[in-house]
Amino acid sequence: MKSTSKAVVRDVKRKWRINRKLQIVAGLLIVALLVGAYFAFIRSEPNTKKASNEICPAEILDAAAKIYTPSTKNNKKLQVIAEKIEKTAGFDKEVNCLHIVLSYYVNIGWTEKAREYLDKLEKIYADSNGFSVRLGSQAKTIEDFGRDVKLLEKLSKQVEKNTFQSSQPKGTEKSTPPASKLKQPEGYTQ
Repeated sequence: MKSTSKAVVRDVKRKWRINRKLQIVAGLLIVALLVGAYFAFIRSEPNTKKASNEICPAEILDAAAKIYTPSTKNNKKLQVIAEKIEKTAGFDKEVNCLHIVLSYYVNIGWTEKAREYLDKLEKIYADSNGFSVRLGSQAKTIEDFGRDVKLLEKLSKQVEKNTFQSSQPKGTEKSTPPASKLKQPEGYTQ
């Protein structure tokens, strides 16, 4: 009887040791997962320090986020914000400021200004931590801006081409030389 009870006690102690080891391993895994999740969350959290800088403070970003919509009815409000930003020294060195100004020029279709600010944004965007989350879910990505500006440039060229062709008398589109090769009338001065 003693040997049987000792065997039972030994089996119970082994199971408890195994269960205890599993509990320790499981506890360590849970702690490791929690620590990993914590650091992953911190790393994925956008850098909002730039959003609260002196050039584009959080109030401006919040105001822009409220009016970012696909419609054009908010261009007047966006114009006020964009003009305020453009008057600020160094705004073209801050991605969030450029985002707002570029959004305005894309929305109104000003191709040259949109290209100018997109070029500036592309130069500094890689060194930044991206756009502030304060700009909201309607904020465009840099890829969206690239597509929009290319479309504006394409449309601008098409309008220019159509305008030039429509100003020509019918049948003379191909026979008229460029303006730089035309002779100026006598007595004409600029």
